[in-house]
Amino acid sequence: MPSRRRSGFTLIELLVVIAIIAILAGMLLPALSKAKGQALQTHCISNHKQLALTFTLYQEDFNGGLPSNVRGAPPTGSGLNWVESTVHGMTSGFTDTNALIDPKRAGFAPYLKSIGVYKCPAERTVYTSGARRIPKLRSYSINDYLNGGVQQFAPIPPVTFYKRTSEFAKPAELFVFIDVEPLSICYTPFEIPTSNTQTYFTAPAALHNRRNGVLSFADGHSESHRWRRPVLRTTTSSLTSNPHPVTSDPQDLRFIRSRAHHLMPP
Repeated sequence: MPSRRRSGFTLIELLVVIAIIAILAGMLLPALSKAKGQALQTHCISNHKQLALTFTLYQEDFNGGLPSNVRGAPPTGSGLNWVESTVHGMTSGFTDTNALIDPKRAGFAPYLKSIGVYKCPAERTVYTSGARRIPKLRSYSINDYLNGGVQQFAPIPPVTFYKRTSEFAKPAELFVFIDVEPLSICYTPFEIPTSNTQTYFTAPAALHNRRNGVLSFADGHSESHRWRRPVLRTTTSSLTSNPHPVTSDPQDLRFIRSRAHHLMPP
């Protein structure tokens, strides 16, 4: 009787197949990672557009007045902050949903009930309290010159704080919301240095492909921006206690300052 030959892969053939799979994986994974990063950035831009719309709806109900945007309790008669202001870390403004959606605590609450809109989808900050893990709720801040206050950097005349939309000369060039570095974000205003050589108090985030952040503008549009020197710090015990100030770059500061106020000097 004729002998039967066993069929199957030889060791060399198996190694060749494994090598081919490894090459294909090496080609596909970077593309998939880039696609995922682009999707997160698109989602973040969508969040900004919803926040910019909420900013507009608020103005329409208050005759063009801007929501309060200060560190502590707003001055008497100025209404609530757009969301509850807070220091950095595991504080109520970052962990309590009512700090965002309770009409008695947040000026935007009557207009926006979707908590997820306040957080960049690329941020992964989680606070630990005993056995509990609490995700951070807010990633964005508003330009301090939009009804903010004298905090770290006092404006230099003729620069003053905008109080009403009628004061906007170039809304398409005036940023409202900005992604903020997860470690240094705290109070609701993003404070603007008065020169291109100062350090940040809170820094812009670079959560998208480790280079880009997102800003939205007073005309309602949103866009991504590639930072020349992105701030990419990781949480450590020393930085958690006091994450301010933050090293800046003159070119990045020039970009921010030129879009923070129409009268900002170079």
